[in-house]
Amino acid sequence: MMQSPVVGRFRSSVFRESTTDQLVQACRTKGTTVTATIQVILAISLFRCLPTSFARLRSVTPINVRHLLRAPIDCSSMGVYIDLVRDSYHQEELRSFSRSEARGAREIIVAHLEGADKLLNSAHLKHIQGINQAMIDCLGQKRDHSFEVSNLGVFGARMQDAANENNWKSGRMVFSRSAAVLAPALGYAIITGADGCLVLGYNWQVGIVDDELAAEVIRNVEGEIFELTK
Repeated sequence: MMQSPVVGRFRSSVFRESTTDQLVQACRTKGTTVTATIQVILAISLFRCLPTSFARLRSVTPINVRHLLRAPIDCSSMGVYIDLVRDSYHQEELRSFSRSEARGAREIIVAHLEGADKLLNSAHLKHIQGINQAMIDCLGQKRDHSFEVSNLGVFGARMQDAANENNWKSGRMVFSRSAAVLAPALGYAIITGADGCLVLGYNWQVGIVDDELAAEVIRNVEGEIFELTK
């Protein structure tokens, strides 16, 4: 249920550069992406840690839609220019890592990007009369999604060049997001820093997700990634 106030927890996992490279290569070999692969791994890990009565999980993935926006918005503009891609997983169909599931997750993201000019979820906001009350009315209601996966990708080369020119050095990076009342129960934030290490951040709301469950999911995710990169 969606409830306030929000007290959040955050943890992170760091994967060394060699493991990160192996993960990227494994994704390419399987015809998918890091985002889609981790999305499937998270679903598997959650199913392993949750009671069998949880038969389905729904995920949401933010995607960048800056390329659809008009000037003066460009790649250097500060703002939240995202849309959401939704997917779902069934426990009986996902007992171990599946190459086809990972490819399917990627295809859903690509299909949404290709038609995003017609499918932007944010476009519906203009039809809501009284956004503040609409948000308040969500309190006590069930959440629409189980978990969210947000990937900022690899630290930008342009920013690294600027760092070199100004004689400062960038290295490991952590992408953290706070738990939110209206957000999915579990949030996962991915980034690969200038040191080549992928960092996976986990957030959840106290009272909604048990700390022991979150820790167990994290252990399962790490195990799945290490297994995939052997």
